[in-house]
Amino acid sequence: MKKNIIVLSLMLLWTVSSLHLMAQEKQTAKVVKNELKAQVVDSEGNPLTGVVVSGNEGADQTITNASGEFVINIEEGSIVIFEADGYEKVALNRARIAANFNKVALLPSK
Repeated sequence: MKKNIIVLSLMLLWTVSSLHLMAQEKQTAKVVKNELKAQVVDSEGNPLTGVVVSGNEGADQTITNASGEFVINIEEGSIVIFEADGYEKVALNRARIAANFNKVALLPSK
């Protein structure tokens, strides 16, 4: 009887430990998104309205306002895609956008 109680106690302890480890694994798998604010302009520096801005993971998408500005929450390391009628599609990483003072210039389509 005493031996059975010890075995059951050890099994319960092992089960609780396993559940705790699984919960920790789920926490580390959370996706972290950060806000990106920038402006989209044409080749002459004029703001572009209505440009579709999306992260390459496809979940988040927004459109530039009348000043060509946008705010989007995307994963760190994501590629940001810019699409507008009459302009070439552009895909840039966050670092490239930041290096250009958070301005993205689109060129007319050929």
